[in-house]
Amino acid sequence: MRIEISGPTQLPLTLIVSVSLICLSYDADAYLITGFARLVQDEDARAKLQDVTAILKLAQFYLYKPRTIILAVVNAMWDSELQLVRDMINSELAIHKRTLGVITRPEGILEKADALRMHRLARNDDAELKLGLGWHVIKKPQHGHSLQQIDSQEAAFFGSGIWSTVPSADLGVSALRDKLARVLFTCVQHEMPRILTELMDQLVKAHEHNGEPRA
Repeated sequence: MRIEISGPTQLPLTLIVSVSLICLSYDADAYLITGFARLVQDEDARAKLQDVTAILKLAQFYLYKPRTIILAVVNAMWDSELQLVRDMINSELAIHKRTLGVITRPEGILEKADALRMHRLARNDDAELKLGLGWHVIKKPQHGHSLQQIDSQEAAFFGSGIWSTVPSADLGVSALRDKLARVLFTCVQHEMPRILTELMDQLVKAHEHNGEPRA
C-alpha cells in the first residue's frame, strides 16, 4: 500500500506499507516461508516463490533509497523477525543507520529471560541489534478505545516493572508520533541541500535540452 501526504503546511511524505519481509529457507523440495507461517510443498513452491521474490524486490526498491526512513516493526514474541533486522544490520549498505525499530505486543512476553532481552533491545543496548534511530515499544491497543484510553493503558503498563527503566520517549504511541515527526524533520533538513542541487541540475539539463541558454 502506498500513501502520499502533502499540503501547504505539511512536509511531503510517502508512506509505503509492505508485507512483512519474508525469511526463506530451502529444505529438500519445500520452501519454508516463515512470514506466512506456512510450509508450501513443491507443487505450490514455484508460484509462492515468485510472489515472495516480487515482495522482496518491491521492499528493496524503497529500502535502498538513501532518503527512506525505515520502520522495522517486530513482534516481541517472534524471533524470526529479529533475525531479519540482524541481517539488515549486517548488510553492506548499512541501511540500519536510518532504521527505527518498533517492538509490539510486549504484554505477551511470558518468560523473564525474553522480557530482559526485549528490555535491552528497547534501550538499544543489544550490540547485535543496535539501530541508528534506536528502538521504540508500543502496546497492542484495545479495539474501539480512544487515543486517550490507549495512552492511559500504556502509561499504566509501562509505568511499572521492567519497562519503567526505559526512557518515556521510547515508550507508547504518543511518544512514537512525536519521535517520527522529529525524525522526518531532521531527514528533510539534512537532505534539503542535496535536493536543491539535484533540482538545479535537472533545471540546467531541461534548458539544454530545449536549446535555451543557461542563466
